[in-house]
Order: sequence, then structure tokens, then C-alpha cells
Amino acid sequence: MRGYDRDRFGPAWEDVDGDGCDTRDDILNRDLTAKRWDDSAHCEVRRVSRNGGIRWHNHWVNVSHVLAEEYIAFEEIDDALWQVSFGPIALGRFHEALLRIEDQYGDLARTRRRAAPHL
Repeated sequence: MRGYDRDRFGPAWEDVDGDGCDTRDDILNRDLTAKRWDDSAHCEVRRVSRNGGIRWHNHWVNVSHVLAEEYIAFEEIDDALWQVSFGPIALGRFHEALLRIEDQYGDLARTRRRAAPHL
């Protein structure tokens, strides 16, 4: 194409929002269903159902009703261990063998944490 210069459009397919998926995958995530990307940075995207869960290989995984109807990203960081993100927000790590998501404290179950004492 005469006059076309790819460099004028900037870098291609960067992870601009820090969710582990590049811009191409973010757009596909926005526009498609039943998505899966098989490449060196293994990233999968799931839509959270109205009651707060996802399907993972025919198993039910509870995420949060707060994210109902939103898309979350899973980036494989080790065998059967996935970093879970909502846009640039890290939600925790998904243990595929346990079908559970652990929080930032390493807890697999919801527990009440005591507030830090006021000094």
C-alpha cells in the first residue's frame, strides 16, 4: 500500500493495562465468547456469571458476585497456577487442582481479618 508505514501507528499488541493480556487479546475478549489463547504467555479470559462464578473445564469456580457479568483474565504463572486479574487489578491466584482462588494473604477461604490496632 502506497504511503503506509506501520511504525506511524506505534507498538503493536502491548499489555497497556497490565492485566497479563495484550491489547489484541483485550479486544478479542471484549468482542468474542469462548476465548482461549495458546502462546508463550498463556492467557485465558472468562466472563463471570450473574451469580459470581465461572466454568473451568466443566467445573464450577466461585469468583465473586461483585464481578458478575465482567471479564477476568487468567495468566498461567506455573503448572496449574494462574494469576487472576480484573483489568489492572490483581485478584489473587487460581489453583487449578483445588479449583479455588487464593487472596493476597494466601487464604483459600474467606476469613475475617482483624483491623490493625490503632497506635
